[in-house]
Amino acid sequence: MPYSAVFRCIAGCHGEHSLESAIYRCPTCGDLLEVSHDVEALRDRGPAAWMKLFDERYKRTQWPYGSAVWGKKEWVCPSIEDAHIVSMDEGGTNLFWADRFGQSLGLEDLWVKQCGNSHTGSFKDLGMTVLVSMVRQMIAHGSSVRAIACASTGDTSASLAAYAAANAFVLPSLNRGEAFGLVLLEAMRARLPVVASAIEGSGIGEVVNDGDSGLLVPPGNAAALAAALARMRDADLRARMGARGRERFEASFTLERSAQRWLQLYQDVLR
Repeated sequence: MPYSAVFRCIAGCHGEHSLESAIYRCPTCGDLLEVSHDVEALRDRGPAAWMKLFDERYKRTQWPYGSAVWGKKEWVCPSIEDAHIVSMDEGGTNLFWADRFGQSLGLEDLWVKQCGNSHTGSFKDLGMTVLVSMVRQMIAHGSSVRAIACASTGDTSASLAAYAAANAFVLPSLNRGEAFGLVLLEAMRARLPVVASAIEGSGIGEVVNDGDSGLLVPPGNAAALAAALARMRDADLRARMGARGRERFEASFTLERSAQRWLQLYQDVLR
């Protein structure tokens, strides 16, 4: 029996939408959408049969079942064709015995699941493999999607960059509380040119040299952001800014360099 999944409104509005649609909210009420599976079709196997199938696939070398996500493909995104899956064998992370933590909670045998032990250091890899795979399939089926982007202060963007082999990193922050320079340094370390909001009082201006390792735009200025992204279509510009960003990271922001600067600061204070 074929398995399927669609988007449906979380508020219960009538209608369904293909997972290959670039749609974010219910066209009727504007509420969020959720993925809804054909549960009746999934009942063609009983619990024991599903457990047996998943166990047989677990971390095998047969594509795409090396991934603990795609080993449960029917329950995740059944319409994805194997040829379009983008995976780094995510998931399947270990349980760790947390002896001291367990003692502090009064538990004799506590084990902790650490999904952050992944390629990008974030559990968001588990969802990003599905997103990027679906977009790849959409493009293969004729969609006009030209790029994937996300609003993020760290983990999501790092994961997206890894799975989408990003051409640039974008941090369109609107306020100082969201603007943290660490994610920009991560991008620069990976030789990605950056586009970021020039937020006064944040660390962005210190990290990014406008026009050299990246482009800075006024916060909330959609036209300026669009113009900066348009400039990033230039492969030579991206390569040049990416290289300069890596040079700046190596010169000023490595762990060793940061430790030296902190040490120098303490020595200056104590003199």
